[in-house]
Amino acid sequence: MSSLYKARDLQAGAVAAGHRVTADAAARVLNQGGNAFQAVLTALIAACLAEPVFASPGGGGFMTARHRNGTTDVLDFFVDLPSHKQTDPDIVEIEADFGSVRQCFHIGTGTSAVPGMEAGLAALAALGGKGNGISLQTLISTALASAEGLTISPLQARLFEIVKPILTASDPARALFAPNGALLASGDPFDNKDLRALFQQIASRGDGLLQGISCPEAMLAQQSGQGGHIRADDFSDYTELTRDPVQWQNITARVFSNALPAMGGVLALAMLSAGDKVRSVVRPCRQSRGYCCSGRLLATGAQRQRSGGGVSCYRQRAGGEQRPRQFQRHHPYQRNRPARQRGRRDGDQWRR
Repeated sequence: MSSLYKARDLQAGAVAAGHRVTADAAARVLNQGGNAFQAVLTALIAACLAEPVFASPGGGGFMTARHRNGTTDVLDFFVDLPSHKQTDPDIVEIEADFGSVRQCFHIGTGTSAVPGMEAGLAALAALGGKGNGISLQTLISTALASAEGLTISPLQARLFEIVKPILTASDPARALFAPNGALLASGDPFDNKDLRALFQQIASRGDGLLQGISCPEAMLAQQSGQGGHIRADDFSDYTELTRDPVQWQNITARVFSNALPAMGGVLALAMLSAGDKVRSVVRPCRQSRGYCCSGRLLATGAQRQRSGGGVSCYRQRAGGEQRPRQFQRHHPYQRNRPARQRGRRDGDQWRR
């Protein structure tokens, strides 16, 4: 289940996104003379309005960027694991129906992570600069304009049905996604008025800052009163990370992607390699905190079997020696925090 929208009528550059509004917002910025970082920032804000299950100021993300000087890096502003444990967290298990399979998810304030979107958008704003005269206020206004007259797409309507237990779990969620008792369907108008008002308020300040976009005060009030783990120092301690990407190449192309501890980039490049007809290599890369990924991936299963090709994960030892280890299953919210702050959930216990 996927959807891809390509922005048309571009004077320069190219845009593809999961919703026409998201793609259109980025295209408008490029046509105004904006750069790629400004276009991505605008697209992210538009996605929060147009793709409510996929994007939110309370979430986070990754960006792989190629810079003018030829370097490529990954901006990691993914959500983070809270550093405190609530003794009686609010966690509810629900079941999502994908048709051929049903999957359990957990919702409630006890499942909330520390959002990284505000830090990520601020980093994008800094990377975009102000040399072309396009202000942050203009970028936000462009995103809001792109989302006017928004309607639910067929893809979103199908997704809403899958995660219906999540979208109808609370009164505010039901008011937004099922205002008349039934979930919004394809073609129905959709307008998150509160979120739009938040973006308008930030734009109207005119200070060029994105502070408050994740509503930390409101989130902390909810967390402290309803069984959540997040505390004020989780917000103040959060910082985005810059990583070296993992890369894949064959004789015709080179592709960069997100690096460990996230698994998505490595898995995506493994699929590229498996479908490739020529010999291909996942190159070694250095990463902050001492992670790297290396190994050979060959085109067919028989070739991999003969060569022993695969992907190995290493942690750098003192003195430069590398010790291979098996991939560990990282908690989805656990980034590379200092060891004293890092937690890993195991049953009802936090292991420090």
